[in-house]
Order: sequence, then structure tokens, then C-alpha cells
Amino acid sequence: MPDRRKRHKSMQVNSLRALGRAFGVSHGAARKWTRRHDWPFDSEGPWIVEEVRVWREANLRPDRAEGRQAGKPRPPAFAAAELIYKRRVAALLQLKIKEKRKKLHDVAACRERRIRQVRTVREDLQNLFRKTATEISAEAADHLKKKLDEIAQRYADGLLEGP
Repeated sequence: MPDRRKRHKSMQVNSLRALGRAFGVSHGAARKWTRRHDWPFDSEGPWIVEEVRVWREANLRPDRAEGRQAGKPRPPAFAAAELIYKRRVAALLQLKIKEKRKKLHDVAACRERRIRQVRTVREDLQNLFRKTATEISAEAADHLKKKLDEIAQRYADGLLEGP
């Protein structure tokens, strides 16, 4: 049985797809190689794989995926870190878009506006209570006043926490 290495060195490929498969790249990448000014072989093929390998090592940058075996997925930690990075970049881009569209606002001014709204609602509720307190019993009035204060306080707490 002939040695596989010897057979690989003398192996010829006749198509761009076969050339790409021999090196683990797409046929589009192999096509780009044949169109380069420094491609020393016929652009139509056939090509000897070993000769192309020597040219590739001398003239092209190393593959980004060369550190891992073809077809093997990245380690989970790397994939998770890459996902986090992509999400942060997307969030940053969204922030920049909003900033350019002038959709961002001053947090302190927003908080002051919310506090004014809370105070206005609280005063309106207290005024409503004062108007209706004369028409109900003292015990019911105290109970109603406590409930209104609780509602206003929960409303204020919710607004001050922010979105």
C-alpha cells in the first residue's frame, strides 16, 4: 500500500473546489489565490497540492483558524466570551446611535421631573381626601388617609428607582 504522505505530495487537483477542499478553505478563497499577481501556476489548473502549499506558506498570512483543527468547535468559554463581547459592542453601537439622534437625556433633570410629578400627584390625592373627608366618618377618613399615603409612597418609590 503506498504511503499516504507521498500520495498527498504528488496529489493533483483539477478544480477550484478540490483545491479549496485540499486546504480547508472555500472555493472562493482558492479562486482569489489564482487571480493574485504572484500566483505562479496556471489559473485553470491542474495544480499539485504540495507546490501550492509551498506557495501559500510563502505568500499568504497564516489562517486565523490555524490554531484549532478544522471542524472542531471553539471551547465553550471562548464562545461565551465572544458572545459577551458582541453584545457589548452592539449595546455601545445602539448608545452611539441614540446619542447621534439626540434621544438621550440628562438623568438628573429626569429625576427632578419625576419628583415634581410625584409631589403633584400626592398633593392632588391629599386635596381629594380633604374634600371627601367632611362627608365620611373620622375612622374611615383616617383609614383612607393612610391608604392614600401608602399608594403615593409606593408610586414615589417606583418612580425614583427608575426604569
